[in-house]
Amino acid sequence: YMALMTNLIRAPRGSLTTALRVLMFGAAAAAIASQARQITSSQLLGSLAQYTSVSIAACVALTVASFAILGSTEIFALRQIESTATRSVSALRGAITGFVAGAFGQSVGFSLLTGAAVRLRSYRENGMPSAEIASVSAFVTVTASLGLIATGALSLLLGVDTLVVSGRVIHLRL
Repeated sequence: YMALMTNLIRAPRGSLTTALRVLMFGAAAAAIASQARQITSSQLLGSLAQYTSVSIAACVALTVASFAILGSTEIFALRQIESTATRSVSALRGAITGFVAGAFGQSVGFSLLTGAAVRLRSYRENGMPSAEIASVSAFVTVTASLGLIATGALSLLLGVDTLVVSGRVIHLRL
């Protein structure tokens, strides 16, 4: 009886999950199509031609470095928690989880929630309790926040008058 009930409960959940994925994909496709209608191919190519190969290579290198740092921060957070469950998480899994959590957080928004959801799904498979997963999320969030604060302070000290954070331009003139 329990097996039958479990299957009945899981079936709609699977269908609901699939429907939600299709809905999210459709919404993303509609948003991209809407944005694509606002620019012509000649405008796009003209804008891209303004960038040199050196600046494009630098952007790619800095992006790779940024995500490597996200993965490293995740591994560091796992090692700081230092429990049997966190020791069972490989460095590769931690780095990949940090990368995916960071990518989702920056793409979807609400990085604290989306990152925590990615970590929960990934680390539960290793048997980590929810409290430890929350500790990892908190550690990564505090570390990123301290980095932003330090970057902002350095910008103020160096006289930078504009700062770009998560795609938003912040004018620092007093």
